[in-house]
Amino acid sequence: MAVGQYRIRRVMAAGGVVFGLTGVFLVSVPGLFATLIGVVGVEADWAFRMMGVLLIPLSALLLMARTVLSAFAVRGFAMLMIAVCLGLSGVTLLAPGPATVTRYGFIAVGLLFALAYAWALVSGGQTARRYR
Repeated sequence: MAVGQYRIRRVMAAGGVVFGLTGVFLVSVPGLFATLIGVVGVEADWAFRMMGVLLIPLSALLLMARTVLSAFAVRGFAMLMIAVCLGLSGVTLLAPGPATVTRYGFIAVGLLFALAYAWALVSGGQTARRYR
C-alpha cells in the first residue's frame, strides 16, 4: 500500500471518530452546541440536531469504507471529504450570532481535516511498510 493510501485511510478513521462523536453530541444536546458556537434559537437547535443525524451515518461510512474501498475510490473519497470539511467550516464561520472561541475551534478542526486529506493525497510513492 502506498504511503498516501495509508495516510488517507488513517485520516478517514480519525474523521469517522470525530464525526461520530460530534453527531452524537449534536443529537443529544444541540442547544449546548449552538450556545458554544454563538448561535441561539429553537430553529438552531433543530438544525444542529439534523446535522448530527447526518454526521452519524457519515461517520459509519468513513469507518467502513476505509477498509474496503479500492485505492482509486479512497482517493476520490478524500477529495470529497476535503469539500465536506471546507463546507462545514465555511458554514460554521458564516453562521449567525457572535463569534466564539469554540466556533473558531470547530472551524480549525474542519480546516485541519481538509489539510490532512490534501496532504495525504499529495504524499505517496513509497510503501507503507515502514509506517506499520
